[in-house]
Amino acid sequence: MKNMVDKEFVAALARALSLELRELQGTSVAVSEREAKPAQPSPQAVLSLLLYEELQERYGPLMSGMVLVKALGYGSADAFRQAVSRQTVPVAVFPIAERRGKFALTRDVALWLAEQRLAGTN
Repeated sequence: MKNMVDKEFVAALARALSLELRELQGTSVAVSEREAKPAQPSPQAVLSLLLYEELQERYGPLMSGMVLVKALGYGSADAFRQAVSRQTVPVAVFPIAERRGKFALTRDVALWLAEQRLAGTN
């Protein structure tokens, strides 16, 4: 059974796509609704949404431990710990009271993975 994508994430993606469309149209050029083509989601938005759905289904809203280490591409937990201490982890990580380790939001990981994938195709 597939989990529903949370509404806040979808709304954030819709806002980002709307801003992209406005930037493409330019602020000084007014395009009537009849002339405007339907907004096509950016490849990053589509990929991040697909990744988010899959990661959310597998791991839930938070990622931690070796799942987070591997998703971010670190070779070991020690390499991840070193990145945390140097503050070079590419997504926001945070502690949770009464829990061991660091945590990251699944949506942040999905967005970062999509950015990395598409940056590699240029």
